[in-house]
Amino acid sequence: MEFRVLGQLEVVDAEQPLALGGSQQRLVLALLLLSSPEPISAERLIDEVWGERPPASAQHAVQVYVSEIRKLLRSSEEVAVHTTPAGYAIDVAPELIDARRFERLLQEAQDALAADPARAQALFEAALTLWRGPPLTDCGDSELARLEAEQPDF
Repeated sequence: MEFRVLGQLEVVDAEQPLALGGSQQRLVLALLLLSSPEPISAERLIDEVWGERPPASAQHAVQVYVSEIRKLLRSSEEVAVHTTPAGYAIDVAPELIDARRFERLLQEAQDALAADPARAQALFEAALTLWRGPPLTDCGDSELARLEAEQPDF
């Protein structure tokens, strides 16, 4: 299974894209992926999805979105969504998320730059192939999600 956030959100299993829900559910999945392995609270998800004026049903809607995400991912032995006292968390290897692979490749390229420029160039090029467009353009207007996807952690 592969999770792509560097462009429109995609989940690919056995080289086939999975059918994702609407923009709000996609945003919840993106936020879980980008915060992984740390949990994200239901309140924070509500704030990101609906902003300052969430509907009265927002808590229930988040629960439904997480349930749908669990169903979507249930065939994978590599990924699990957990409910914790701190909120919801997705257990996924960083290499399955394109943004995390991008970060790793950039770091490796920077580390190799002085000693092996050819290897550094190949790593930079490999990182660029992961970039498919503006991150999470199909997930609504969450600035946090876009900033997370665009910002390497090094």
